Amino acid sequence: MAYITPLRLGFMMAGCVLGAGFVSGQELYQFFSSYGPLGIVGFIAAMLLLGLAGVLIMRVAQIGGIFEMDGVIVTENRPFLRFLVGAVESLMLFGIYIIMVAGVGSMTEQLFGIPPYIAAGIFCLVAAVLSANGIAALSRFFSLCVPILTVVALGIALTGAVRFGGDGFSLAPTNVPSFFFPHFSVSAVLYVSYSILGAIGILVPVAARTEHKKTVWLGMAIGAGLLTLVGGSILLALAAYPEALSASLPMLALASALGAPVGYIYAVLLLLAMLGAALSCLGGVCVYLKQRLPVQNGYLYALPLSLLAFLSSFFGFGNLISVIYPFFGYLGTVAIVIVLINYFRLKKGK
Repeated sequence: MAYITPLRLGFMMAGCVLGAGFVSGQELYQFFSSYGPLGIVGFIAAMLLLGLAGVLIMRVAQIGGIFEMDGVIVTENRPFLRFLVGAVESLMLFGIYIIMVAGVGSMTEQLFGIPPYIAAGIFCLVAAVLSANGIAALSRFFSLCVPILTVVALGIALTGAVRFGGDGFSLAPTNVPSFFFPHFSVSAVLYVSYSILGAIGILVPVAARTEHKKTVWLGMAIGAGLLTLVGGSILLALAAYPEALSASLPMLALASALGAPVGYIYAVLLLLAMLGAALSCLGGVCVYLKQRLPVQNGYLYALPLSLLAFLSSFFGFGNLISVIYPFFGYLGTVAIVIVLINYFRLKKGK
């Protein structure tokens, strides 16, 4: 078995989070910049906590020798509880996959005027084929695409900040407190919770291919660092060009304002980011189902799930982000607390 290097692990962690909402700016706006300066504080804290949560999940898997995503929450051999936890985790991953599909439809409609169902259908088919081929294929995809995503997103965001920041940066809060978003600190915690659970389907089985504890720490630090660079530059760019916030994909609107070629480049970037997040979610569910069920053909799981995601995507990209992410964020917060308890319990009994 080939072991994962810290750099490749970092790319995988970042790739799980660099989805449609993150790179497009929609997710970062709703969870952070809408709170003004306090939201920036929340973003920095969230990136730190995200890296630590990744370490926590992978170390519980390694110490306990548990490489199924429900096992890091229910470490004891309790089949019914594991079934319930696995069902909730799979539902959350599937929800994020739906959002990625909806994001592809929104992007093609916004940029090209193409009916969203055409691009969404093609995207679902590609994601199904790639996800059915297991962790090794996902690792290669992330190692190839995440460096490109990071460099291009960082370059375009900083260019936008310089180009449109001459008249200053808008950091005024625009968020109206609600049940899902009552405070910037709660928003940051929710972001960490659903993001790390969105990656759990990949991080837990990958823990079996990570040889040393140091690799886990370095890999999570690299991943969180990449996300901080990209996310921070996107928040800066949106503060310089707040007009883009009215679009479903704000950073695509900003890139298009820099010129049509830049808009097309960013569209490709978004597509890769969406595909990466979709693969981490759909791939995680497929790996889990193959671990739990006798059928080992990944296509028998990936294709029906992709069809269901395609049909569910018509609820709309922005609406799905504002409901699915915070809802699972609350559930994820409970899960992270349980994983933390399991970590100390396993360390004590080691």
